[in-house]
Amino acid sequence: MSIKNVTVAGGGILGGQIAFQSQFMGFNVTVYDVNDSALKHSEQLMTSYPDIYKNFYEDGQKADEVIENIRFSSNLADAVQDADLVIEAIPENVDIKKDFYKQLSRVAPPKAILQKSWFVSATATIKSPEIEPYIERLTNRDLHDHKINTGGIITITDSNWLMSFAVHRQPHFKEQKENETTVWIYGLYSDTKGNFVNKTIVESSGEEITQELLYHLGVPESKIKQLSNQNNINTVPVFMPFITSYFMPRVAGDRPDIVPKGSVNLAFIGNFAESPSNDTVFTTEYSIRTAMESVYTLLEVERAVPEVYGSIYDIRELLKAIYYMGDKKNH
Repeated sequence: MSIKNVTVAGGGILGGQIAFQSQFMGFNVTVYDVNDSALKHSEQLMTSYPDIYKNFYEDGQKADEVIENIRFSSNLADAVQDADLVIEAIPENVDIKKDFYKQLSRVAPPKAILQKSWFVSATATIKSPEIEPYIERLTNRDLHDHKINTGGIITITDSNWLMSFAVHRQPHFKEQKENETTVWIYGLYSDTKGNFVNKTIVESSGEEITQELLYHLGVPESKIKQLSNQNNINTVPVFMPFITSYFMPRVAGDRPDIVPKGSVNLAFIGNFAESPSNDTVFTTEYSIRTAMESVYTLLEVERAVPEVYGSIYDIRELLKAIYYMGDKKNH
């Protein structure tokens, strides 16, 4: 699908910058906000952007025409009627977001791609030993043997929420009881109803998220309500609305170089800077590496940044990984 028409919901500082950049890059942009006053404020915020763009882009002069080419609308149905992509940048308020997505689901055209930036996480404390066998049949080990359990995450590929969970070495917390198991849960898709719970994960309570997990673990449906009781497993959900931004599709140039061309005293560090190394975001190592690269480059320190270990190209490491994945058994 070719994306030509982009609607940005929310014209604040973040949404306004997204809209301006998208229009500058040749997309047809509509900015939606709740009323005309908010839209006027958004347009006012953008008036400072052309001068900035002229300093950073060789063709920056065309930034003078960006604002007049952006369409502004306080009617959501009107704003998204031709949208190929809808980007949500409204206030970080759960009730406001719920209301927005309910409205959007009624008026967005079928072709529109909705930018899914929600990430709902939950921590579950299992107190009932009756639940443990349903996890152990996947890990093939005792949850309480003080060893790594799932290792990485286990993703339930047929989950409507694209639910995943992980069980690390137990006890995970210093004050955790010996018979308790701490599980980290997350759901990537926030706008679809569950397979067992007839709600989106955003609308679900901790107990309902537990029920959805137990359903996918294979717990008989007749036992799910009983075992999801807080006395058996206590689940606390948390909203992390920007965490998936790490993994959104991007191309070279979307993120700034650590040391921009020509810069002598400015550098960008962290997971949203583009490192020339073969590293991956969402790691502490990536952030540390960008800091090293910035300092060594700006201060002309003749020291190499540690290379990313190329284990994916080492057949010895790949075979070792297979050996450990198979519980140290030769097959």
